[in-house]
Amino acid sequence: MRADIGERDRYGRPHPRPDTATGDGLWFAPRAKPLRDIMRGSDFEGDRFTYELLRLPSAVAWRNRNVRVGGYVGPAIWISRDDWDPDWRPPPDG
Repeated sequence: MRADIGERDRYGRPHPRPDTATGDGLWFAPRAKPLRDIMRGSDFEGDRFTYELLRLPSAVAWRNRNVRVGGYVGPAIWISRDDWDPDWRPPPDG
């Protein structure tokens, strides 16, 4: 979710963003089947990837609030761009 896209979505609802979030970030739906399928057979199978995501400094778990991630609606984990893409820099204005 980009930080510069405004405060509301196309339906007028506020974008889900943790109060501590600064800048861009991603929502991960830990219960989503496609994500679990990707992790199957890896070192992060089961809930291990959720545990590792929550260890990141910017991680915020929304367990009691729903977030829509694709077709999934439910609890999710926020990770700021600084954690998942530390080398990214915004393009120069020009």
